Amino acid sequence: MLDKYGLKVSSLYIAQIKRKHGLIERENYNFSKKENQRVPNCPEKRERKGY
Repeated sequence: MLDKYGLKVSSLYIAQIKRKHGLIERENYNFSKKENQRVPNCPEKRERKGY
C-alpha cells in the first residue's frame, strides 16, 4: 500500500475492513489476557481511501 498509494496501513485496520465486508480471516492465536481491552477502530477517512 505504501509503494502503490503512499499510505501506511495497519494490519488491524485491514482485518477490521475484511470483517466488515465478510471476507474470511484465520483464527487469532494471539489473544489478549485483559478483560477490558481497548481496540482502536479504522477511521472512516482511511476506510474510504480503499482498504
